Formats: sequence, structure tokens, C-alpha cells
Amino acid sequence: MLIIAAMTLLAVGLKVTGQNPARTTPPPASKAGHSAAAANSASNPARQTAASVALPTFEDVTEKSGINFRHSFGEQKLSSIMEATGSGCAWIDYNNDGLLDLYVVSGRYVDGVTKFSKPDGVEATNHLYRNNGDGTFTDVTEQAGVGGKGFGMGVTVGDYDNDGYMDIFIVTLGGKGILLHARPPAAGVRNHWLTIKLVGTKSNRDGFGARLEAVAGDLHQYIEASAENGYLSQGDPRPHFGLGQHTEVDKLLIH
Repeated sequence: MLIIAAMTLLAVGLKVTGQNPARTTPPPASKAGHSAAAANSASNPARQTAASVALPTFEDVTEKSGINFRHSFGEQKLSSIMEATGSGCAWIDYNNDGLLDLYVVSGRYVDGVTKFSKPDGVEATNHLYRNNGDGTFTDVTEQAGVGGKGFGMGVTVGDYDNDGYMDIFIVTLGGKGILLHARPPAAGVRNHWLTIKLVGTKSNRDGFGARLEAVAGDLHQYIEASAENGYLSQGDPRPHFGLGQHTEVDKLLIH
């Protein structure tokens, strides 16, 4: 059963409306919260200057993670600015298991559009990589039915029909936009979810920039509210949390 929960967090000046098939218990607002946060930040080494702390380094784990995507612009040589400006990608928890999956958009050869040099990427498609939760991904493009056959440009995600599962919209070059509707599994085997509508009372109207932290059992997730979603795209502004098989949220904080 869908429960609509409304709460006002005066400490951060945000009014929140959540949608979830499970009960959600928000934390109580505290006027002392900001003072405590200020005291903690003063003693937190992460708040000190970069000169006094170690900086992170990066390692290319693309191959190790199982992501083998190759983008195509449909030709062997670039011949237009449009071919050089794509394409988009989106992080999407498509199965609501609490792990962010990766959807990447590719161009491809399109007769009459990519026509100025020899064709390339005739069979190129978009790809969806499911997060395995151990630092690796599995290509589920064919299984999910999200490959597409157009020259993909921008992509955005959002739950347009409010069924709890994120849908995908793709803008193509030389063709119509593509809306991919996520069809939820049967009621007995689907995961739970939480979608939150932010209404700023002291901040901007949509609460953009707010940082949300949700804890449900062993799932601990962070989201920053933003409508921006990749290349020239704007998606659903409502933060969305997949909860897996958890039937309630133990803690929800909005900073």
C-alpha cells in the first residue's frame, strides 16, 4: 500500500513529501543540530587545509569493473559538430536494490544523418550496466530491453508515472526522442522505494543542493538534490532511494 508521508524540518527549512510503499520514520528536528555540527566540523581533520591531509588518488578500474562500453559517432571521421558533442549518461537504480546502475548512450550509423565518411558503429547501442555491489557491473542491456537503435545524444531518468521505478528518456540526432517505460516486476518480488519531493521554505523553491541521507537496514545512501542529469538533460528533481527488500526507512536526514 502506498503511504504518503509529509514532514517539515524546521532546522534546515525544508518541507518534504515522501512516497513509499513502506512506512518512513523521519528524525526529529533539533534546534541544537547546527551548533553541534559546527563543533564537529571544527575538530574534523577533513575540514582542515589540504596541505595537512593526504589527497586521494585514482586508478583506472574500467576493465576490472566489467564496463566495456565503446562510444560511436556513426562515422570513421567526425564530420559535424553534433557528432562531437554527445553523448549522455545517467546513474539510475533501475531495480531499486539501493545500488546505482549505469546507463550510457551511444551514437551509431544512421542512413542520411551520418553520411560524410565511411560508416562506423552500425550495430552500436546504448548500454545498461547493473551494479553488483562489489565494485563490478553486469551488462543487462538485452535483458532490460534498453539498447535502442537511434543516434543517442542526451539521456535523463525519472519516474514519470509514479509507479516507483525510474524511466528513461533519450534524445536522438536526426530522429524522435525515445521514452523507455520501466515495467515493475510482480508485486510479490519487486523491491521497495522512497521518492521525496523537496519544497524549499528558506532555500530555493525545489530544495536543490540539499543533501539527503537514508538508512534502511544495511543500506546507507546519500543523494544531493539536483535536476541536472548528464549532457544537456534535466530529469526528475525528486531524490529517489531504492530500498531493496527493506520495508521501512530507519533514518532520513536532510542537510
